[in-house]
Amino acid sequence: MNKTIIMKKKYTFVTDRSLDGISKFPSIEELILDNNNITDGISFPSLPKLHTLMLNKNKISFYFFFIRM
Repeated sequence: MNKTIIMKKKYTFVTDRSLDGISKFPSIEELILDNNNITDGISFPSLPKLHTLMLNKNKISFYFFFIRM
């Protein structure tokens, strides 16, 4: 059975550090992290099925890193 896995964490005060456990969900296809406290220092693990990443209204000023993902 195919499942689309979507994780939404809007307005939850997510920080760079609180995303450390995201690697436990390698099947995530959509990751929505709008309106949090994520900064340029964020580091994402390999998420091979991820096709949508939303980071609107965070503390990120340099998005080039995410374009290379």
